[in-house]
Amino acid sequence: MEKRLQSKLFRKYPAIFKLVKNKKEPIGQWGIECGTGWFWLIDNLCHLIQRHINNNRHLKTSQMEVTQIKNKFGELRFYNTGNDKSIERYINIFSYLSRNICEQCGSTQDVAQNKHGWILTLCKDCRKKVIKI
Repeated sequence: MEKRLQSKLFRKYPAIFKLVKNKKEPIGQWGIECGTGWFWLIDNLCHLIQRHINNNRHLKTSQMEVTQIKNKFGELRFYNTGNDKSIERYINIFSYLSRNICEQCGSTQDVAQNKHGWILTLCKDCRKKVIKI
């Protein structure tokens, strides 16, 4: 992900991305390991998670912290500490949605996973650029 957008997420959700400062965690070593096209997906997921935590403080819902965000097998993977069932559901839904969103440009048109090497979820135009068909 572009450093500018990654930094925007880190500033917007400091509690979720607290472990960025810990260089022993993947998020602190490598940052967000996926294409820029998934920025808005990650942004919306973080928004839902933080809103859920803030609205359920009375239930002693702990602050979830991200340990790693990446593409694995062509879908968004969001590894974390301190989640509950609701947060787990949000993550599962957004991982499912990522299978139909181009990781490079964010398009939802003609999206498929490539079959050559590393599995990426790309639109037709980005597949041509990345795979050089």
